[in-house]
Amino acid sequence: MSLKPTVITSVVLSVITSAIPVTGPTLAQGWLDQEKKLIELHQLCDRGHRRACIQFGIIIGEIREAEARNEARRRHPEWYLGE
Repeated sequence: MSLKPTVITSVVLSVITSAIPVTGPTLAQGWLDQEKKLIELHQLCDRGHRRACIQFGIIIGEIREAEARNEARRRHPEWYLGE
């Protein structure tokens, strides 16, 4: 990877922590488990494990998609009243 590991790690951690809902210890534990998995995948990716890099990218993409959905809900709550 061309970016320094500390930069990537700080970006990943900021994305994860900004997406953590403050609803209780059960959800927080799930995010902590996901954070541990992301850190492990990132470390493996830095060591050249291609599969870990792919899995890392997939998870980051899923987090970004969820954040985009949440942002749309904040901007246009009227679109989601029926749920």
